[in-house]
Amino acid sequence: MTNFDSKFLELQTKVAAVINMLVTEYPDAAAKAKAIINDYATYQAEQETIQADTARANAIAAFITGAGQMLADIPDYTAPAPEAES
Repeated sequence: MTNFDSKFLELQTKVAAVINMLVTEYPDAAAKAKAIINDYATYQAEQETIQADTARANAIAAFITGAGQMLADIPDYTAPAPEAES
């Protein structure tokens, strides 16, 4: 077992003991801890949505920029002069 694995197992054991104590001795505090963890999960989901939206916006911006670059060398359109009436 690596040093990291050993330390992680120790931390996991200690956190589990604290959570067990909260549930057993302080159910209200355990409920608050659960709400905090659930709120964090909601926060993470919102952040993932924001990142996905940002990625889509960046893709659209790149598309628009690319289209503008492709059309940059095309001369501006000038309407033909109206024909003179006879």
